[in-house]
Amino acid sequence: MDKPAQYNTTLLAKLIELTKQYKDNDSLTKLGIRMADMKNSMGYPPDMFMERLNYLNLNQKLYIGNIYCGEMIKHKRASGAEDKAINRTRKHNQVILSRLMNTGEMGEY
Repeated sequence: MDKPAQYNTTLLAKLIELTKQYKDNDSLTKLGIRMADMKNSMGYPPDMFMERLNYLNLNQKLYIGNIYCGEMIKHKRASGAEDKAINRTRKHNQVILSRLMNTGEMGEY
């Protein structure tokens, strides 16, 4: 597994930039929410979802991935997960978003 990106300031800066750029784009936000829903309800891996979005650029996919990660945290909280499990998910989210930014894949198949 890749090293956690908890100190990856490049990732943080990119996510802030993308949030400013796409915050009003409801269609991208809905795609991120839908991707999380498909993972939670049917078990579809995010890369399977992402590879079908070939009409989007990497920045748009990274924004969608960020929305997905936030939804996964919300789902854990709603399911009654403890802080330790939520923190593991946060670290994992950093890894997969960093991987997506660097390789174009989340590594979640």
